[in-house]
Amino acid sequence: MIFRMNPETSCANSTKSHCYGLLASFDSPRKGDGGATGSQPIDNLTPSADGSILYGMTQTGGANDHHNDQTAISFGTVFSIFAVP
Repeated sequence: MIFRMNPETSCANSTKSHCYGLLASFDSPRKGDGGATGSQPIDNLTPSADGSILYGMTQTGGANDHHNDQTAISFGTVFSIFAVP
């Protein structure tokens, strides 16, 4: 999952809904699931030039992933999400 957090000082140590939000969620990392969003996101997110889009990668899954019980090949996917929902 990728969360949005509000940098306002009033949000420090707060669980108020305006202080955080869900930007993205990913599929199960189990073998053979091969979900379209990928699973197990890795590394840092890279922002677009204006900061409105975030780019990242997953280790497994994605629409073209062919990971199954017979092979250990898994390609993951590249994704983009809007930085502000």
